[in-house]
Amino acid sequence: MRITENYKTAITLIADGRLTSTEFAKLPINEKIDCLLHLNGSNKASMILDDPNPGLLVQSLPMWDIFQIIHEVGAENTVDIFQLANPEQVRFILDLELWEDWTISVEECVKWIEIILSTGEDNALRMLSELDQELLIIFLKKTLTVGGGLDDIINSEDHHGDWDHTFDEVFFLRIHDDENSELTLKLLEFLYNEDHRLYRSLMLGVESELMSELEEMAGQFRAGRLADEGLPASIGGAEFYDRRMK
Repeated sequence: MRITENYKTAITLIADGRLTSTEFAKLPINEKIDCLLHLNGSNKASMILDDPNPGLLVQSLPMWDIFQIIHEVGAENTVDIFQLANPEQVRFILDLELWEDWTISVEECVKWIEIILSTGEDNALRMLSELDQELLIIFLKKTLTVGGGLDDIINSEDHHGDWDHTFDEVFFLRIHDDENSELTLKLLEFLYNEDHRLYRSLMLGVESELMSELEEMAGQFRAGRLADEGLPASIGGAEFYDRRMK
């Protein structure tokens, strides 16, 4: 690869702590990626967002670099970076962030669902539709019970049961996680309005699928993706970060 003068200058400026967005913007994409390897998470984030084409830059970064930015700067402070990530990068981040042992953490799911919903309707719909449905169903099964689904049977017991909410008089919801009920209903209302097919699939899954089978399937998907990156299925985000920083 031919090394440009701008790249040599950029490396020198990095070493001196004086790399500016102007010098960085002049570099070809492959040299930008290389320069970012020399920066910490917050400086990476600033340089990316100042770039003329931040989406291309984010989606060209290795998985580790995206994770490093989010881990060091904080998920809530890197929404602008996260919403530019491609589906593989998003799944990698959530594979590391959501899981506790062999199931997912409700607390972490709540945090990341809030972040996804905060990225705007189009981005949120894209990211939610690209996730493993099993993950969303597991989260919902941990926070609510679903009944109904047979709206042609007028005398169904579910239609006359004690439920907390329904969007359509077809599926009925009983919330058993009061702390996160507002977010759960916000998520479902968004999907009901914007992607009814996904909403219906999730409701049917929560109503009928076994938690153990869902966790096994979701865990297998996760383990396969992590194995492709040379990582064990038992690894978590903090351990992965510590391992890479050694």
